Amino acid sequence: MKTNRTEKGQALVLIAFGIIALLAMTGLAVDASATYSNRQDAQNAADSAALASALDIVNSNSVNAKPDALSTANTNGFNNDGTTNTVTVGNPGVFVAGCNGQTPSFTSSSSEYVQVIIKTTVNTTFGSLVGVQQTHNCVDAIARGHVGQVAGGMFSGAGIVALSKTACPAINLTSTTINVQGGGIFDNSSCSTAFDGNWGNKITTNGGCIGVVGGLGSNFTPAGIAQGAETITGPGFCSVLPVQITPDFSMVPAPPTPPTCSGPGSSITNSQTGVTTVSPGTLDSISIGYTGANIPSGVYCITSSSSSAFYVTGGATVTGGDVTFVFTNPSGGASIGGSVHSTYNSLQIYTQNGSWSESGSTYLTVPGVFRYYATGTANYNVAGGSTQTLSNGFFYLTGGLMGWQGSTILNLHAPTTGPYANIAIFSPISNATTMTVNGGSTITVYGTILHPGGEIHLNGSSTVNVLHSQVVGNTITTQGGSIMNINYSAGENISPPSTAATVELIK
Repeated sequence: MKTNRTEKGQALVLIAFGIIALLAMTGLAVDASATYSNRQDAQNAADSAALASALDIVNSNSVNAKPDALSTANTNGFNNDGTTNTVTVGNPGVFVAGCNGQTPSFTSSSSEYVQVIIKTTVNTTFGSLVGVQQTHNCVDAIARGHVGQVAGGMFSGAGIVALSKTACPAINLTSTTINVQGGGIFDNSSCSTAFDGNWGNKITTNGGCIGVVGGLGSNFTPAGIAQGAETITGPGFCSVLPVQITPDFSMVPAPPTPPTCSGPGSSITNSQTGVTTVSPGTLDSISIGYTGANIPSGVYCITSSSSSAFYVTGGATVTGGDVTFVFTNPSGGASIGGSVHSTYNSLQIYTQNGSWSESGSTYLTVPGVFRYYATGTANYNVAGGSTQTLSNGFFYLTGGLMGWQGSTILNLHAPTTGPYANIAIFSPISNATTMTVNGGSTITVYGTILHPGGEIHLNGSSTVNVLHSQVVGNTITTQGGSIMNINYSAGENISPPSTAATVELIK
């Protein structure tokens, strides 16, 4: 048998190429494994660093959040040497583009979040044989530290609160006497004259200081030593400036759906006696003359578009059971005047753009539940020496205003239970109208007044005895001899629900 000499050694060549290919594959596997292992280590380090930083946020130690994150990364093998690895940690709420090239954003407070980015360089073992000297990794982690909240008063128990972030000033006092027992005053504006006033203001706080995010007007000094005729007693201005906040009132539910009427109602006035007889149900309007009327318990769906769809005048006396008025036409409202005396066991009013107005020394007394739900631009106006006594009362005004004019008297006690517990008056932050108390009016309110989007304005000689209350407006303005007496108690005002502190890895 003969052998071809030209085929000698071919097997050796194939074996040699096979060995090279095998070594290349082995080298690739080794380098890939090292890169992957480095990536996993970096991710674990980034996660641990972010969680350590978030824990500082929960413990109100944000100043150490960044240093502790860097220290944790170093403990896990990533020392930020700038050669083999770089570690980027933003202060809480400060973010840069991550490994995907996008800068993260959050719907809740960004100050609760911390970002850690680790970039690494891995020298190859076998890759250099084919010109690949190094591989690179980029990992990032985001953790959230949510500070738990114990149920209690909002705004650190301040009795008077102005929430505007920019108003100059947000609290403006002119010839005013303010007495706050059990709390202080909080001004959220960062303006250089956020807290200002003149003409002999007298301010006393017992239980809290005056916290101003921004600066003070020329009549005040940070030490609380008043200039000129201004007088401040108590702790004075807080020695530590408060942090500006973005409030959240999502805990206050929207008004309930108005009830409906199952059949027709009636409102008939006897032309000879003047006596008005009404019955619940759907009807065009209700008009009550000087002889008055008794309004039986039930739901009254009033369809008229008139601003006087419910009308009472001429010294009438109105007595009612458990009555609900639903103004089904957006413009329908009520006009009550002329020394009318009204007493209801309970009274609930649903309106959209039609206002409820009382004037001319009227009296409204409701010992049971009183609710005023205005879901449009409806106002609630009381004027002309009128008196209102509402023992379980709550006002919700989506876009309208409230006003007490001309020596009116209001005695309002907020509900103590239910979805609106301890809230006397509420308007969402989108409501920028001015809540006005004019000269001679005397207002006594138990429960929180929440008007975060608009001004609360006290004109001359107004007296606001808001006992056990918290007055919260976008801005607070007083003029000409106004008086505010506040006895704040956290248990008798709205407070956000308690929540547990949490530390979680978001990414």
